[in-house]
Amino acid sequence: MSPLFQRSEQTAAREVYMSGSTRETVWNEILRPLATRSKRVTVFDCYAFSEMYRRDNKNDSSPEHLEWLLSKLNAEAPPGTMVKIFGSRKQTGGAGALQIAQLLRQRWSEAPRRVVGVELVTLSGNQEFPHDRHITFGDTTGLELPSGLDRLARPSVGKPFTFGYKWKLPQLEALRHRVTTVLALNPTVTPLSL
Repeated sequence: MSPLFQRSEQTAAREVYMSGSTRETVWNEILRPLATRSKRVTVFDCYAFSEMYRRDNKNDSSPEHLEWLLSKLNAEAPPGTMVKIFGSRKQTGGAGALQIAQLLRQRWSEAPRRVVGVELVTLSGNQEFPHDRHITFGDTTGLELPSGLDRLARPSVGKPFTFGYKWKLPQLEALRHRVTTVLALNPTVTPLSL
């Protein structure tokens, strides 16, 4: 087996980054190898926007996980990358979809380089959003995120960040089913003006 394949296999088998790990390590070992080969990234997390609103309420301008991820993708993903972020508006203090988009754009103010489009797909607070969380890269690879992407909200991981690689057809179909479940509820789709 090649050293690259062995390293990938060891990383996939790891399934957790313990407290004290850096999100840069998670990016370099897990997310970057997937992000650099896919022009479509989908983040599916009912709590996707919660930390952004928590920080905004405390006047904390440090980049949380969405800002950080968009910056990483904007720097290293293939040119022409599209990002969709699915989330609930339940934890946003009553903000509407347009307000969420405006706040994210205000916080992530980079000019487009490789990311050419970002769409927010949101459900209102009283609509049932699936709890299971994941991120997919194109149609062939996904990461189950049991503890959520927000574990990467700070430069150093505070609580363990867990993940599971998904690449088999039934696994990917399960991730797609979550997305179609939300789409069937007629969510609000809001493009982020870049």
